[in-house]
Amino acid sequence: KIDLQSSRLKFDEFQTLIKGGASIDASTAPPKPPYKWLQNEIWLNLVELSKLYQFGDILNSLNRAGTAWDTWFK
Repeated sequence: KIDLQSSRLKFDEFQTLIKGGASIDASTAPPKPPYKWLQNEIWLNLVELSKLYQFGDILNSLNRAGTAWDTWFK
């Protein structure tokens, strides 16, 4: 919240970090890749995060390099 008040963080970024994917209707989210390690809650958080410019390619990255993401996640 300090970064928000000092304008180092935009409101949409703040909302994403606070709410994550909790605000997403799972039925409207893109299909989750079939990785066993990727829980539904994490997927929805990533979907919401991908709406921010800085993370716009995160879903494509996950689909392209699922094994590397699995290693990082564990």
